[in-house]
Amino acid sequence: MGSVFEIVTLRGTCEGDRVCPAVHQVVGEPDVLYVQGWVLTDRDKLAAFGAPPGETVIAVPRSLLPEVR
Repeated sequence: MGSVFEIVTLRGTCEGDRVCPAVHQVVGEPDVLYVQGWVLTDRDKLAAFGAPPGETVIAVPRSLLPEVR
């Protein structure tokens, strides 16, 4: 069954079937961005971020968000 959401990739591209970090938007949700990346699994580093239950920390290359300094 196909997705009922239209996903637009704003940043990030992949060659072939590779999974790559990217920033996406769901059509109709202009105020929300979705970040696809590597889930941080280092327990010490994750604890340092202090992400509350229901949240996680995602690592993406800085080049994906060049305007963030």
